[in-house]
Amino acid sequence: MGEETGSDEKRPAVPGGLGQSISRRVVFDGDDPERVFAQEVRSAKLTGFLRGHRTAPKCNIVESVLEDFDAESVDFSRCDFKDSAIRSSGFRGCHFGSSSFAYNAVEGSRFEECDFPDTDIHNCTFFDTAFLGCNFSNVLIKSCNFARCEFFDCRTSNKMFETSRFSDCDFRNTELQVQTIEENFGLVSSRYAGLLRGGRPGDVPRKYAAADLKAFLDEPFRHSLKKLNIDYFVHETFLDGSPFLDASVRIESWMPMFRTASSFVVVLGQWVEFILGLYTRDEVTTHTIACLHSMTGTLVDLLSEEGFHSQALSSITGAHMSLARAAEVYLYTLDQFDVAVGEELTLLVEGGDDYEYYYRDLAPLFERTQAIIARLAPHNSPWDLVVSFVGNPDHFLFVALLLATRLRFELFRLGERVRAEQKQLPAAGGGSIRKAIRGKEASTKGDTVVEINLGVHRPMPENPTLRLKFYVPGDLVAELKLDVGSQAIAKIRKTVRDIL
Repeated sequence: MGEETGSDEKRPAVPGGLGQSISRRVVFDGDDPERVFAQEVRSAKLTGFLRGHRTAPKCNIVESVLEDFDAESVDFSRCDFKDSAIRSSGFRGCHFGSSSFAYNAVEGSRFEECDFPDTDIHNCTFFDTAFLGCNFSNVLIKSCNFARCEFFDCRTSNKMFETSRFSDCDFRNTELQVQTIEENFGLVSSRYAGLLRGGRPGDVPRKYAAADLKAFLDEPFRHSLKKLNIDYFVHETFLDGSPFLDASVRIESWMPMFRTASSFVVVLGQWVEFILGLYTRDEVTTHTIACLHSMTGTLVDLLSEEGFHSQALSSITGAHMSLARAAEVYLYTLDQFDVAVGEELTLLVEGGDDYEYYYRDLAPLFERTQAIIARLAPHNSPWDLVVSFVGNPDHFLFVALLLATRLRFELFRLGERVRAEQKQLPAAGGGSIRKAIRGKEASTKGDTVVEINLGVHRPMPENPTLRLKFYVPGDLVAELKLDVGSQAIAKIRKTVRDIL
């Protein structure tokens, strides 16, 4: 074993992190003759190979990096890991009993035939990590994030996970409880092999297939967010809409959960981050982002009035601003369309040549203006539907709802198309999204009444031309009249293939 001290090493603790100061390096060669694990390990980089060792009961690993570190048959009982990174490392036949993992980042690592009895794992992130043949009896994993992880042939005895997020994670021969599906975000049936365990320890055992969980959606006592997690597990999408999705973005569903501020903000924060992750991957519509933005804005207003939930207010404000940054692309594209759309707008639609079909299926759009269908012409398989705004030039709310049915990448594409077409036109005065919103804080300068600004005083990172600054209204859904159910949004989305 070799050791080097006195140097600083700046290395990201997690992918994209800000770095971590390392003052000590330790390279193991099968043993620990210098008794590194006989005391607390702090601000160290550990690498090499360690076999058949027992760490001291009071040994903790804090603010350190384990990289290319391989441990075999090492007993880490009562050894806490905190604020540390584990990268490209392997643990085989190791024991982590009665330990604590807190605020760690684990990447590209492997835990094989390891035991975690009575272990508390919370606020950790796991990337590209495999757990093979591990014992997770009586373990609690809370408020953690897992991406591209595997759990194969692992033993469980309780619900194991609470308020955690999953993305592209596989479970094979690793039995989870129904409560695990209810209380976590992103678990899907196609990546889960086997049956689910029903009830709690001590109850009469019962097993459920994924399809059996649909019956739980009719139970009135089950919270809408739990139902939504079950719905997502079974159907693996929100793009078809769901009454449970609608409930999850209404403040009435969240207020009964405000028993303690700390647990409330954890659940809400994980839910918002899960939805934002789906939006980034183009798996949820902009409408859902707008609804969540309005709901968190209302929460911020309520907590600001009470004045004694400062920690909760800070956390919810952060979630609200994250949603605001996501909504910025939508509002910018809406501003462009407000300028570009004239007396007509052409939609590429599915549904044949029946005018009444489109008035019926696209009713929420036509309810916002006196627009009419001017023409309907075949366009290969889909059809061109030309909407006329003649006699009612204020098409803003029609376009606002239409764009809200789009995915993130579609908004970028539409914005680029509008900019490309505008370059071919003579220069004209810039339009403004402000002119279409009425009814609040009337300005003394004409009819401009509200300026929408998302509070992001910088260019958009993915496109330097997106420089508009929008001031957020108190309720984005109410201001833009987006109060439409997600199933109606899904119907519009399926009917309108594209905006030409």
